[in-house]
Amino acid sequence: MLEELHRWVGGARLASCLLCLFALGCSEKAGTEVTPLDAYCPIDAAEVEARIDALLDALTLEEKASLMHGVQIIPVDGTWQSTSIPKNGIPGFHMLDGPKGVGVSSLLAGANGANTTAFPVAVARSATWNPELETRVGAAIGQEARAVGADTLLAPGMNIIWHPLSGRNQEYYGEDPFLAGEIGVAFVRGVQSMGVIANAKHYTANHIEDTRLDVNVNIDERTLRENFLPQFRRVVEEGGVGSVMTAYNQVNGSYCGEHSMLLGDILKGEWGFSGFVVSDFLWGTHNTVPSALAGLDLEMQIANVYGQPVVDAVNTGELDMANVDDHVRRILRAQFCFELDSNPPVLDDSKLETEETLALAREVATKSIVLLRNEAEFLPLSKTKAESIVLVGPLADAENLGDTVGSSAVMPSEVVTIAEGLLARTDLASTIEHVPGDLGDLDDQAKVSAADVVIVVVGLTDEDESEGQTRPPAPMLGGGDRDGYGLPMDDAAFLANVLSLNSKVVVVLIGGSAIDMSPWFEDTEAVLMAWSPGVQGGHAVADVLFGDAHPSGRAPMSFPASIEDLQAFPRMALDVTYDRYHGYQRLDKNGVAPFIPFGFGLSYTMFTYDSLTANTQSVGQDGVVTLRLSLSNTGTRAGVETVQVYAGAISPMVDLPVRKLVGFAQVRLDAGDGTTVELEVPVRELAYYEEGEGWVVGPGLYKLEAGPHVADLPTSVEVQVR
Repeated sequence: MLEELHRWVGGARLASCLLCLFALGCSEKAGTEVTPLDAYCPIDAAEVEARIDALLDALTLEEKASLMHGVQIIPVDGTWQSTSIPKNGIPGFHMLDGPKGVGVSSLLAGANGANTTAFPVAVARSATWNPELETRVGAAIGQEARAVGADTLLAPGMNIIWHPLSGRNQEYYGEDPFLAGEIGVAFVRGVQSMGVIANAKHYTANHIEDTRLDVNVNIDERTLRENFLPQFRRVVEEGGVGSVMTAYNQVNGSYCGEHSMLLGDILKGEWGFSGFVVSDFLWGTHNTVPSALAGLDLEMQIANVYGQPVVDAVNTGELDMANVDDHVRRILRAQFCFELDSNPPVLDDSKLETEETLALAREVATKSIVLLRNEAEFLPLSKTKAESIVLVGPLADAENLGDTVGSSAVMPSEVVTIAEGLLARTDLASTIEHVPGDLGDLDDQAKVSAADVVIVVVGLTDEDESEGQTRPPAPMLGGGDRDGYGLPMDDAAFLANVLSLNSKVVVVLIGGSAIDMSPWFEDTEAVLMAWSPGVQGGHAVADVLFGDAHPSGRAPMSFPASIEDLQAFPRMALDVTYDRYHGYQRLDKNGVAPFIPFGFGLSYTMFTYDSLTANTQSVGQDGVVTLRLSLSNTGTRAGVETVQVYAGAISPMVDLPVRKLVGFAQVRLDAGDGTTVELEVPVRELAYYEEGEGWVVGPGLYKLEAGPHVADLPTSVEVQVR
C-alpha cells in the first residue's frame, strides 16, 4: 500500500499525507506553529508563495484574467480544463466529477471514454457510519481520477439532506451536519492523499433541483450557521479541502457565486480557507464585479463574466489589481501546493477497475445496507427457512447505479445486478429462480405463490430522482426532484400483487433517499434498504440476505411516517423559506415519531448498553467530556454496533434542539463478548449561534445519551457546563 501511495502521490506529498490517510489527522507540522496556509499546503508554503509573487509580477493583466476561467464547454482530452500558461509553468486544472466515482457525463465525452469503478452513492456510504472506509473510497476514486488525466475531483457533495424529495440526496451524506462532516472530511483526506484536489460542493443551501438556477432561499443566520454550514467548515478546517464550489441558487437575495458574506466573510475570513472558489458550471455566474468582490476565484466552464470583462473592470476602476491578484494567487496556490506542475496525472488504464477497487466497492455496498425489518428473525435465509426462493421485481435485473446524468454519471465496464448476485450463489442448498416481468402470466404467479420466500426488488431510478430540472435553460438534463414520497406507482402495484400471492416476502429497496413504506411494511417478513449499491451491489445484497455478512448499515436520515410531518417541499418555487429545524430534530421538536428513526438499523445479533459514565460532572466551555459505556453482544452471532451519542440542554434559556448527534463509534463484538466504549465530546459541540455574538455554549445542565439510534437511547449521564 505504501509503494502504491508513493507512486501516485510522490515523495513530497506522501510524508505529509500518511497521517491524514491512516490516522485521520493532519493538523501539525513538526516543530512549527501551523497556520491555515501551512495546513493547506503540504509542501513548503513560503516557497510556493514566493513563486506566486514572482509570477504576479511577470504576468500581464490579460494573462491573469485568463487564469480565472475555463476554456471550453466540451471536455478537452477527457477533462474540463482551466487556462494554462506553459511558458510560465502554469498547468491549469483538469477537472472531472466524482460523487460516486470518476464521472463520465452522458451528454459530454469525459474521462477519455474510460471505464471507472462506480461505488455506492454517497448517501449509502454515509449509511456505513464508517469514516475510515470513506477515506479508502476517496483514495480509490482519487487514484482513478489521476489514471484518466484529472487532477481535480468535483466531489464531495457536502449539502445535508434537507428533505426526502430532493433529487440529489443520493450525492450527500445524510441529514445531520455532524455525520456529514465526519464522512466528508474522511473522503477529502482520501482523495487528496492521491495528489488530487477535492472540491466541496454546492456551497450552500442547495436542495431544490427543479428551480436550482433561480430559487432564492430565505434563511436566518442562526439556521444557516447551525444546519447548513458546519460540515462545509469541517472539510475546510479539518480536511484541508483544496477547493469549494458555489451553488446555483440564491441565499437571502444574492446568488451564491457573488455572496460576499458566504465567500468573503465566512469561508475565506472566519474559516481561513486558503484554496480557490469555483463556480458551479456554466450557469453559476451572473455579474463580473459582484463575483470578483465577493470572492469567486474561478469561473467554469467558459468565460462568461470573467476573462475580458475582468480586464475591462480593472481598466475602468471597478476592480483593482489587488483583487485580481488574490484570485490568481489562490488558483496558483492550489496548482503548486498540489504539485500539478511537477507531478501531473499520467494516463494508466491498469489503475482502473482493479481487483482492489471492485473489492472495496463490494465491501462498502455490504456495509451500507440497512436492515429495516426482520420479523421473527426471518433473515438470514437458510435452507431450513427457504428451500425455494423466487426473485422478482422491476429492479431485480436493473443496472441501477443511481443518477446517470451530469455529476453522477459513471461508466463501469460491468455491473453485478441483484439478480446476478443471487443467481451466482451456487453454493446454497436453496434453489433460486428469477422470474422477470410483471407477473401477468399464470405460471409466473403460481411460482410466486409456491415459493418458500419471495425477494422483491423495487424502488427509485434516475427517472424518479436525479440532477436536472424540468424547465429551460437546461431541459435536456431532465430528472430533478421527486414528485412523491412513496414507491413509483408501477412498483407499488407490483409489490401489492406479490403480497397478495405470498406472505413470505423480503423487500429490497433501491434509492437515494427515504421512501414511504407504511402501506406495505407490516405485510412483509423483512425489508432491506440497499440504496444504489454500485457495481458490486448484487453480491453485497446476496451476502447480507444469506448471512455471509452482518447487516451494519444505519439510516443517515429519518424516514418520516408522513411527508406532512416535515416542512413542505416546494419543488417549483422561486422563493422558499427554510425553517429552523429539519429531519430528526424537527420530528423531536414537534413530538412526532418517525417511521424509521435517524441512526436506525437492525442486526443479526443483540447488543446491550449499560453504565454510561462521564469523566467529570462539571466542565468548562473549552473542555472535553470523556464518556465510557459498557457494550455487550448478547446474541448468538458476531456483529457490528454503531454506538451513537446525543446531547441536549435540560433547561435551555434559548430555543435549542431536543438532542443532536455529537459522537459515534463502531464496535465489532463476537457473540457473548463485551467491551468498554470510550468517546470524547468537545463542549463546543453543544454551542448554538447567536447573531451578533457568534458561537455560544449556554451554561447549565446537559444530558448526554447513548444508544443504537436517536429514538432508543437507553443510558444517559448529566454534565454541568460552567
